[in-house]
Amino acid sequence: GTALSTRTLAIDTEGGMVRDDSGNIFVEEVDRTLGPNSHWITKYNPSLNPLATVVVTSANPGGFGAILSTGTSIFALVQDGNDNTAKIFQYDANLVAVATSAPYSLGGSPVLGRSMAREKFNGFLFVLASSVSATAPVHMLRYGTNALALNAASPSPDIINPDLTTQDEARVAVAGGNLYIAF
Repeated sequence: GTALSTRTLAIDTEGGMVRDDSGNIFVEEVDRTLGPNSHWITKYNPSLNPLATVVVTSANPGGFGAILSTGTSIFALVQDGNDNTAKIFQYDANLVAVATSAPYSLGGSPVLGRSMAREKFNGFLFVLASSVSATAPVHMLRYGTNALALNAASPSPDIINPDLTTQDEARVAVAGGNLYIAF
């Protein structure tokens, strides 16, 4: 292919990049220069000009776990170092906050949000999470179908797959109504 445009990011990128239905690109970025890392999402137009930025978290974040786009909404899975939890933040295409899930905790151990996928027909969000231990089991979580279900909601069910551990770097995907886990 032919490179149409390039842009040097003002800060580090850590995590993913997705696009919306209008061709805008959303990039997860991290600033490591100001003490605790500030995590934000920047929206760029198709020519890579910045349009908007939102700070996702700036108080001792643990990192981005995943980002996905439905075409009109952006979901960011973030690990929160303050309370050792993982949360999902939902934004509209202009990076206006829509909803935030309840923190997911594993009994005080730091939580790593590993992967996230959205089931297209019912809108469920599936998340893989684990503690930081190399042999920790991976938990599969399911969140509700809309912003009201996501807002301050806890996931259900919490399915532990004894065959998957943190060291497997598991990823989740949904296709054709089926849920897939790769490791």
